[in-house]
Amino acid sequence: TARAMAFGGKAALVSERLQSELTKALAQQASKFVTALPEDLQGFLLENLATPAGRVALATLDGMPEVLALPFGPAASSGGGGCGGELGALRLTGLGVGTFPTYRLCNKDNLAFTRFAADEAAFGRDEKEFNCCEGPPETAEEPLDSSEERLLAQDKEAKATRPKGVLTLRSTACISADAVKACYFVDNNKGHSGAIKKRGSCCRLGIGWMDRLYVGDGPGSLAGNDSTERHSQAVQSDPIFILGENDEPLDHALMTWCVDVPLAGASSPFKG
Repeated sequence: TARAMAFGGKAALVSERLQSELTKALAQQASKFVTALPEDLQGFLLENLATPAGRVALATLDGMPEVLALPFGPAASSGGGGCGGELGALRLTGLGVGTFPTYRLCNKDNLAFTRFAADEAAFGRDEKEFNCCEGPPETAEEPLDSSEERLLAQDKEAKATRPKGVLTLRSTACISADAVKACYFVDNNKGHSGAIKKRGSCCRLGIGWMDRLYVGDGPGSLAGNDSTERHSQAVQSDPIFILGENDEPLDHALMTWCVDVPLAGASSPFKG
């Protein structure tokens, strides 16, 4: 994307590489085609999805349009009113800083829940405690143990404080590459998670920030008591990974937003 190229560094390089891989997949004659990412490209994603700073860089690859022009808005209809008749366009709500991708989530053999919870306990999730991108402090009371027994013990402790089948993917969390792989690349042998997928003329990567919110305001009713025009604002919360029936993972995260809606003549907006 243009944002990735402007961001520069590894984000620009991976943008070029990914575009090349998508072009090659699109050139395949089959109308349905799935292929895994090259190891070096997958390794870059594993490394950078593990930290808030890395996720900020990768988020520049997000290709969601910033504005959606509405075909039933003022430009398309002189009558106005009706379903969105007063809306000319919708604005994309920005991603939270360091937020995790919302798709395609995996939890084969409960590895994603186990490793994510264990890594949060090990590395921390609050940057006020220490810079989580640099790892745990040197004064830790005991060395970190990445054995399966330790991971299972940490997961058992974490489960005691969270609802069963619910895992908040906190934007401040630093996790291991193994946790990232379990969460985004290891599905139940289908091989679609974290892979390039072609369907007809559409070709995309099976991972990204796909669950988004657009907001818009009609003209003429946004002035406050001070006659200053105001616009609705939305803030995205952290994605929530949930398990469905039979503990099967839902491949999209549950998303919530806090929306401030300006009311005509009101001194403060409605929050919901």
